Amino acid sequence: MRSFVGLLACAVCAGVPAPAIADGHAADVASTRAYLSAAVSYANGTYPLVAARIAAMEADEREVAAQCPSVFVYAPRDTAFEDLGEEMGDAEWHAGLAPVRLVTEAFAQATGNLSWSNRRLTRLVRSEATEERAYVALVLPDVCSPIEAWKTSDYAELPPSVGEFLTHVEQTESGSFGRIMHWLRRYEGPAERRTAKHVERLEALIGRRMGTASEAIWRKLEAAMGVSEL
Repeated sequence: MRSFVGLLACAVCAGVPAPAIADGHAADVASTRAYLSAAVSYANGTYPLVAARIAAMEADEREVAAQCPSVFVYAPRDTAFEDLGEEMGDAEWHAGLAPVRLVTEAFAQATGNLSWSNRRLTRLVRSEATEERAYVALVLPDVCSPIEAWKTSDYAELPPSVGEFLTHVEQTESGSFGRIMHWLRRYEGPAERRTAKHVERLEALIGRRMGTASEAIWRKLEAAMGVSEL
């Protein structure tokens, strides 16, 4: 990346006033600092809540297992079966979001109006804020009801609510955080880079712990619902 001095020189050559470039750079840096401040508050706030998230997911697994035990024992392993499994998995994961709802909403509020001279970065950040709000506001489905409806139809018809839920979940999971952190690097100084690394390190730790726990919970749910018995 060209140095800021080089950018000023190019601005003079192109007839663009140097103070305008400087002001734009300063605004980009300010937005970067604001985003990273919100991100570190989010990471520091959610990391201690991992155990609470896992407990919420475990409670959801026990409730579902009690409501429709062994429901998949004789079910065909087809596309509908896969869609129902995906719905169960998404619902289980989202059940663990309740403990971090306030922290997530605060992050979205702090970042939703930030802007950069890079329009792509601005769109990514604002889209992420919108997605985070939708993520924690997602209404969890009753996963047993569509399975029973599917059985009642002799496994011929899946209720439309399953596809609607999966589509809604997909729309809230763009994975924009990694791309945002990549784009922010051009505006970071040493202090901002340290903050960014701290955020990335905590997010990786949270992801590993949540992923390991979710896999174990999912295996228990599969066993309780007879997924592996056919």
